[in-house]
Amino acid sequence: MVQVVLSGNRKMMKFNSSRDSTHKISSALPFTMKNIWYPLDAIDLGAYLNFDRGYHLIHSFNRIPVTKKIFLVTFEGHLPMLCSRGSIVKKIMRERLLLDNCSKIIAMSNYAKQEFIEYNKDYIYLNNLLNKLEVIHPNIVIKTNEPKTYSKNEKLHLVFIGNAFARKGGISVLRLAKK
Repeated sequence: MVQVVLSGNRKMMKFNSSRDSTHKISSALPFTMKNIWYPLDAIDLGAYLNFDRGYHLIHSFNRIPVTKKIFLVTFEGHLPMLCSRGSIVKKIMRERLLLDNCSKIIAMSNYAKQEFIEYNKDYIYLNNLLNKLEVIHPNIVIKTNEPKTYSKNEKLHLVFIGNAFARKGGISVLRLAKK
């Protein structure tokens, strides 16, 4: 049995971690570096600071672990996050992804994969990162077997929750409504 530590962005963990596993899965206590300096939020120290060294694997969400243990990273947009072009934090975090102990980089969607490629297009070792990149969609339980259909006369109400209206498809919905 493998002991896996889930760390990083806690909101992403519930949609992207295994529901049924034969392994022992633990969650690291929340720890963020963005209060010290915002770009440092790309760094995941949660598993390193909160657990003894008995675990085998770190699965981090939206942050890159600083560890010698084997790790994988799941992300939903940019990786490394919050780093401006040419920043030293971005350079260091990208180099961590090249290490042998980084076993997989997981994009939550094809969109996230394309964002990753665009965000890192100037990186000389982008092809090495792409060899580790895989798209795995979130682990969401689907409660229906067939899609709901609407008639032309029926009103459709949509609610967007959160700040990123455009990124969540709001602009596309407005364009569709206009048509």
